[in-house]
Amino acid sequence: MIDSSKDNKIAYWMRFYIDSVLATAQGKNDISNFKDISYLEMIKQDINIDTSFIAAAMRRRCSKSSKIALSVSIPQLHKYKIDAVVFASQHGELANTLSIFKDISNQEILSPNAFSQSVHNTPSGLLSIQQKLKIPFNSIAAGTETFEMGLIDAITQLQDYDNVLFTCYDDNVPEIFDELNISDNLAYGISFVISREPLSQSSIGLKLEINNNKTLLQKFNRLPSAIIFANWYACNELNPLFLKRISIEKM
Repeated sequence: MIDSSKDNKIAYWMRFYIDSVLATAQGKNDISNFKDISYLEMIKQDINIDTSFIAAAMRRRCSKSSKIALSVSIPQLHKYKIDAVVFASQHGELANTLSIFKDISNQEILSPNAFSQSVHNTPSGLLSIQQKLKIPFNSIAAGTETFEMGLIDAITQLQDYDNVLFTCYDDNVPEIFDELNISDNLAYGISFVISREPLSQSSIGLKLEINNNKTLLQKFNRLPSAIIFANWYACNELNPLFLKRISIEKM
């Protein structure tokens, strides 16, 4: 949607519904746990990944980041008919890629499994194989704005599909990159179903607007946008949520 305001500035906004929000992170096992978030507290704790929905043979092949993505995605497919899927991850299969580089450096034979699962859309392939899906998948990476860009991509899918699964996830960055002081360095996963119309009584209508004039609150500046969104959702906030380049408010 495009709206023209009185001062002749053009605003781009999208309306949609979300349902069935699942989330996990370091020290957080359920969306209700996200009412209180602190980078300094979360970074000290481990992430508890529920792999019970992942087939045993698949589980043995999965990296930690893929397990996170699948753990919050597969339950959604058991609950709703999904027409398209969007995965978003800032770092993707960085641990697998680093392992391959080490093998190359040491002139060792590359593991075919590690090589095949070092690409950014690895979870997409694993999910489609396990669930026997023949639907469109997109994989998004956009730096610290990965959640925002992935969400926009998922919403635009509603032009062609009724129900879109959106999953945003990441693993901790390997220690070799510590000197880069990378922000957003938390392991987490969040997923929800995006639809044109309410899917249940728990569906929430949202409006997303492209907004370049607002910045994150200082207390959130080291947290991934997906976790900030989970906090906003868990707290049932009535005020709009301002993220990087977008704002989200309830309809």
